[in-house]
Amino acid sequence: MCGIAGQSHTKDFVQEKRLGIASESLKNRGPDAEGVWVSPDKQTGLVHRRLAILDLSVSGKQPMSSPCGRYSIVFNGEIYNFRRLRAQLEAEGEVFHSESDTEILLRLWVKHGKQCLSLLRGMYAFAIWDDVKKVLFLLRDPLGIKPLYYNTNNRSISFASEIRSLCHLIDSKQVSMKALGAFLKYGNIPSPLTIYSDIKAVEPGCGLVWYQSSGNFEMFEHWSLKKVFSEGQVNPIIGRAEAVASTRSVLLSSVRDHLVSDVPVGAFLSGGIDSTAVVSLMRQVGQSQINTFSLVYDDKKLDESFYSNIAAIKYETVHQEWRVNNDIFNALATDFLLQIDQPTADGFNTWLVSKFASKSGMKVVTSGIGGDENFGGYDTTFRQLPGHWYKLNRLPTLSKKFGFFLKDVSVSLGFRSSKLSKLADLCHKETLRDAYGTFRMLFSSGEILRLFRDKEQALKMAEFEVNTILPTFEEDVSAFRRISTWEIRAYLESQLLMDSDKCSMAHGLELRTPMVDQFVTEQMAKIDEKCFFDQNKTPKSLLVDAVGDLPDEIVYRKKGTFTLPVSKWILKEGLSQEGGILDRVSSSWRYIFNEKEIRYIENGFSAGRVSGTRCWALIVLVAFLDNNGSASC
Repeated sequence: MCGIAGQSHTKDFVQEKRLGIASESLKNRGPDAEGVWVSPDKQTGLVHRRLAILDLSVSGKQPMSSPCGRYSIVFNGEIYNFRRLRAQLEAEGEVFHSESDTEILLRLWVKHGKQCLSLLRGMYAFAIWDDVKKVLFLLRDPLGIKPLYYNTNNRSISFASEIRSLCHLIDSKQVSMKALGAFLKYGNIPSPLTIYSDIKAVEPGCGLVWYQSSGNFEMFEHWSLKKVFSEGQVNPIIGRAEAVASTRSVLLSSVRDHLVSDVPVGAFLSGGIDSTAVVSLMRQVGQSQINTFSLVYDDKKLDESFYSNIAAIKYETVHQEWRVNNDIFNALATDFLLQIDQPTADGFNTWLVSKFASKSGMKVVTSGIGGDENFGGYDTTFRQLPGHWYKLNRLPTLSKKFGFFLKDVSVSLGFRSSKLSKLADLCHKETLRDAYGTFRMLFSSGEILRLFRDKEQALKMAEFEVNTILPTFEEDVSAFRRISTWEIRAYLESQLLMDSDKCSMAHGLELRTPMVDQFVTEQMAKIDEKCFFDQNKTPKSLLVDAVGDLPDEIVYRKKGTFTLPVSKWILKEGLSQEGGILDRVSSSWRYIFNEKEIRYIENGFSAGRVSGTRCWALIVLVAFLDNNGSASC
């Protein structure tokens, strides 16, 4: 696991000083070594920061060039099946000089070009420079586990693993109103957007080709989530026993591959089905010692230590807990807010447990994220949303108008209900895809318009709708299948994976996600949705049966989330009494907000009418703008 950056110009020389600064900004991602490569014509430069996981010797150092010198690579991630791929290449006569997966990837590219991507099992973002054709390739893994950002104009292209690093390679950055709207509406900024209008993210399963001769570039798709789900349902697996067996096989295969490492691999253990399943499978494939890590809280409603300890005892892990309280929150929240790459409404929990695992000596851990999206774990989106939408969509026009009337009256009287607002909006959504966007919303368009003084800018923010990035399907594709795809694209990739990467790598920790795996997703797409549930409608019963030995206390517990008691901690800090949200902002940013609306939200939060997530999102936003933004946006 590493950090990468680089730049190529059509005519100018690269500035090695700027490359060095970009490299230094990635030090948290790669504290073990750094490398800089500059092309013979001085117009292209590649940067690499190394966190040594495979082949700890200097032979795995990057940037790495092919024996012929034509291709040079910088690679962030892991190719889990690299040993099998190496054996195939050796059978074809290849001779290797290291034990690293980077060399395997480079040799595959030399032989097959971008067609080699179909052979890979892993998480990756990498850049390859072709010094003969003078072409730069940027590639990102199918499900978007590893991030990759770029900036291009008619003179150059710059790229990096983190936005903050890329900012050192470009001359300007301007906050994107569209991205601000995306964050306020959904709590994250989905690719290809980033917080800056000058910077884009390579989308999951996509690549970019940049031509030095012209300064032009083109995008291409090497893996399609929509295609996988569409093709998977042509001849689906309809037998429950076969579905369980095939799911078990692909999960064991994924976990086994995700454990490839020359350093110990630990695990985050929350006490939920997903993280417990990963720990169980780690034990089943033969890992003898498993170090597990959990956060515990004084808030009994959110503390999961009872369940994580059941799992730790059953699977005989070396279990460690960190009790996080309000004092720790106050001491570390500022560090978190300073380190995030762009605003996110989540992530602090992952940042804390990553800090804990890293301080305990770990370099690699597994996580259970991806289980909900692949196995239908969110009751609100997978079951409640389709039911509510179908019922509301059948209401007569008069009833729908009455819903909007109630919404307008409540607002005029000062009683704003986000639930009522969503309900009224759902009445008028013509497709389930549009309804999904409303259901996932944090702040509505109307609320965004009230949050800012400049109505023209606020309108630009309110325009963004998440359905513009979601795949469309024919009506014969079930609601379950469509929602699974949308959750993977709009929540798993945009929120969970982004937070997992940034918050773990902030502490030099590699986080692996065995359930977020190309081959797991492809297998799940081949299974009829009826097989995902048993007769008792057990939560994620296909996953439960495939793993085979999960404790009943964990399987049948009420579903929880890996969530910090931030709401209570914010209240203890006296948010609306002793320094509100805007009191954290410098005067250069404060003027853009409607203070009256911010105070309304703060008072509503203190009175229990506004969720802590909405209040925390605003705190994150103003802190980020104050630390990173330009008030001339």
